[in-house]
Amino acid sequence: MGFLKNRAFKLDKRIYLVFAVVVCIAVANALLSTSKIRNNKNTIFEITTFTNPTLESLEEFNMLVTRSRMFITNWVYLPNNETDKEQLVQFNKVNYPKLKGRLTGLSTGWRSSDNVDHMNKLFKDYEEVIREQEKIMKSLVEFDDYQDPMKKYLAEEQLESEIIPRTNKILGNLRTIIKLKKDEAKIMQDHMVQDNDHLLMIVFSLAVLIVLSVMAAGIYMMKKIIIPISEGFAKISNILHRNTDDIRSVSNELISDLVMYVEAQQGVVYLVNDENEKDIFIEPVSFFAPGRTELNINRIDFKEGVVGQVVFTNRRIHLQNVKETIPPIETGVAKIAVCDVFVMPLFAAGRVVGAVEVKSAQPLTVNMREFIERVAEPIASNILNLKANLLTRKLLEESQLKTRELAQQDDELRQINNELMVQSGRLKQSESALRKQQETMQKVNAELEAKALLLEEKNMTIEDAHKALAFKADQLERSSKYKSDFLANMSHELRTPLNSVLILAKLLSENRTGNMNPKQIEHAKVIHKSGSDLLVIINDILDLSKIEAGKLELIKEPTALTEIVGNMEQLFREVSVDKQISFKTEIDSSLKDLIHTDRVRIEQVLKNLLSNAFKFTPASGTVSFKVTKAAPGVAFRNEKLQNSKSVLCFSVTDTGIGVPEEKQKLIFEAFNQADTSITRKYGGTGLGLAISRQLTALLGGDIVLDSVENKGSTFSIYLPQYDDSTPVAIGEMVRPVKVQSIKDDTRQAVIFAADDSNVESWKSLLAIENIKVTAFSVPDDISSAKEVALVIVDQTLSDKEYISIVHMIKGMNATKNAAIISRSVSEYVPSEIASAVLLHTTAPVSQALISQILSKVYASDYALISESSEMNFCEPQEKTVIPIFKSLSAQNKNSISLEGKIVLIADDDMRNIYSLSTLFENEGATVVYAMDGLEALECLKENPGIDLILMDIMMPNMDGLQAMQEIRKINAFVHLPIIAVTAKAMRDDREICIRAGASEYITKPVNSELLMNHVSTLLKLNP
Repeated sequence: MGFLKNRAFKLDKRIYLVFAVVVCIAVANALLSTSKIRNNKNTIFEITTFTNPTLESLEEFNMLVTRSRMFITNWVYLPNNETDKEQLVQFNKVNYPKLKGRLTGLSTGWRSSDNVDHMNKLFKDYEEVIREQEKIMKSLVEFDDYQDPMKKYLAEEQLESEIIPRTNKILGNLRTIIKLKKDEAKIMQDHMVQDNDHLLMIVFSLAVLIVLSVMAAGIYMMKKIIIPISEGFAKISNILHRNTDDIRSVSNELISDLVMYVEAQQGVVYLVNDENEKDIFIEPVSFFAPGRTELNINRIDFKEGVVGQVVFTNRRIHLQNVKETIPPIETGVAKIAVCDVFVMPLFAAGRVVGAVEVKSAQPLTVNMREFIERVAEPIASNILNLKANLLTRKLLEESQLKTRELAQQDDELRQINNELMVQSGRLKQSESALRKQQETMQKVNAELEAKALLLEEKNMTIEDAHKALAFKADQLERSSKYKSDFLANMSHELRTPLNSVLILAKLLSENRTGNMNPKQIEHAKVIHKSGSDLLVIINDILDLSKIEAGKLELIKEPTALTEIVGNMEQLFREVSVDKQISFKTEIDSSLKDLIHTDRVRIEQVLKNLLSNAFKFTPASGTVSFKVTKAAPGVAFRNEKLQNSKSVLCFSVTDTGIGVPEEKQKLIFEAFNQADTSITRKYGGTGLGLAISRQLTALLGGDIVLDSVENKGSTFSIYLPQYDDSTPVAIGEMVRPVKVQSIKDDTRQAVIFAADDSNVESWKSLLAIENIKVTAFSVPDDISSAKEVALVIVDQTLSDKEYISIVHMIKGMNATKNAAIISRSVSEYVPSEIASAVLLHTTAPVSQALISQILSKVYASDYALISESSEMNFCEPQEKTVIPIFKSLSAQNKNSISLEGKIVLIADDDMRNIYSLSTLFENEGATVVYAMDGLEALECLKENPGIDLILMDIMMPNMDGLQAMQEIRKINAFVHLPIIAVTAKAMRDDREICIRAGASEYITKPVNSELLMNHVSTLLKLNP
């Protein structure tokens, strides 16, 4: 046993040595690979960070010098070319400093300091050229300067003798530097390729070493471990195959060879006796060198002793260093203490058939225990087979008794066999036919192979076509961007003159001087109406552009169906009366009142459809708007509708002219209409339905037209009622709330309204619900009142006013737990207070709105739903914000006196300055103006008493954003009211202007009433 232990120890030590060598090789491989990869990474970083940007900047410098020389030449010889003059100033004042700064920053990473010095010399040379250009620009300014022969001659002389030679020299030096940088980049790339080759060779060599080491270890293990174990398996296998009848003789030979192979001293084979199903036990069947104690054992029950537990649990047990705790091993004249006892279950075919017990005076090695474990299953399988054979013999005797009965059936089987012979002949004939078919199939396969080659060629052609399509898609994306930019710029160019048209037309239609006759006033109103129609077209074009560019954002939230229908009814009720058309609205009573969607966009679509319905329906006709559940069996195109569990149908039906079948698809295309004749009766741009279709698709729905010419049309919009992308369930509160019981005195409400008529409407409708309404001018008035359950803010406020009044309401004991309901003409709620406002609506005051509010505020048991007491409300960001709600209710919206006020208008368009000046001067204000941001700063310094600034955003030299930032840096003007005016009307304009320092924001064309409202508000906030 000592020899076996030493041999196992040496074997393990050699294996560990092989593994250590493999690990060292792998570590060396990793270190070398890491070093090479780091070198390549540094080279790539240098190329991408410095070399490639440097080459791009040098090429840009080359182009700048070339175009600058062309522009100064045009300056001298083309006096009326204002575009090139502006480009030259842009190059020298803006482009060159940026380019110089970029190249200076990149030069810090250049390897050669000579190139840096050479680059700095080029900068000095070009700056000399700029100074020479400035001399020419100062000498040739007005048209008369070009008529002066001396000035013209000197400018031409300076151009040809100074500027052109110097620029040629600069261009030559630039080409030299560009060539040097390209050569330098090529050298770095060559070094990187060489490092990659070296790395591949090193990795391959080390991999070969690892494979050879592992193969050597495998061969060694084969000779030292696997072969000896295989010999033991061979002996056991011979025993199992030689004895197939007697279980006891097989067990005797097995235990004898097994004990001797593992160099143990005693062994026993135990088998489960299951002959009597009612009495199953374990009995020893074979012994090796048994003692008297072992021979006296005839029966062991399950769980009895170690052997019973092993058979019951099917788990081996190894007892080590037992010494004198069990009977010793007897030799006849000596007794040897047992050191190790190993009991292994015999398990096969899903059942335990017995166990093997081995006793040894020396510790059993791991290899020996593993050998016993591995031979246990074959032994168990063989014992099961022997038991099965015994059972088979018994069954065979029984089967012989039945053989005679089977002989009678033999004749019948012979007849069946004859029939099978006949069928066999038929099968041979079928086999021959199949062979012929096989030959035919081989020919077909050959043809298919030829076709496969053709298909491969076609696939290559398709791949080329895919590449071409990808290229075209890239071009399409660029063209889409250019189109979006073009539309935004065109919006600015159209809105700027339109602003003047609308303001002046509005002022003329008011006829404040009383010197216009009714016909002239009517003309002014027509001009204002036409300008407003043009503004609608511009907005439609911008919406279409945003949708096509994928920049239109949706804000989905739970929205009441009654609110949507109420808004539509309010908008078109007067239209129906004017046109003498019957207008009906209906909501299916079985529907839940909420839908999760973007209310602004769905209402935009419905407005388009209802506008068309009223436009194309003659007097005494009918227009109906219904909200129902989608009919079963409707085939939806939109995947969201196909996967939605609840789909709503918004249908607009009219009895108008209808749409011919051949034009029903055409009307959904942009700028297309059903009536395209020169003398169109109904007018329009053809954008409404195109925008409606795309907005409906963005909302996850479909729009369907069902129309018969001269009988009417039905436009149906199918939308999912629930949005799977949001975890908020329809019909539940959007934010967490707490429920507390309320007393009778909490059935009262407080309202802040600018219009007394609105207060009376609220009072009359809430009185039906036994709710008492008290009206106040500002929240301060109710600081000492009792706690109330509901606060209604019915005013159109600026963002600062809105935020301030909500914070004041939440800061007082009487209203801190109240539900806040706000109503205004604006659809926007500032994000700072969005969580504090329970409901914001633009719907008219009606019983439907009251029901919606009460369903949110009061539960069935009259429980007040309020915001959590742990909610923190931020204080206003600006300490100087003063609430102005006291004056809003008393403010006269039709007449605002600006006597003694000074207004600064900063705009680069004289038309806007003229129209806005007229508007403010009519109200008694004094107007000063500036053409850009720099002039606006100068005007502020010259006129420190300015009360208000109208700041245009897009201006030359210094734009409005920069100007507002500079104004806010001056302490005296930190709180000066500034209204930002923009004509682009693109996304995020408002947030950008407010961050830059604007107090308010308004878009062109300017709405004069809204502008005067902002002016009055700001002047009272900042006296």
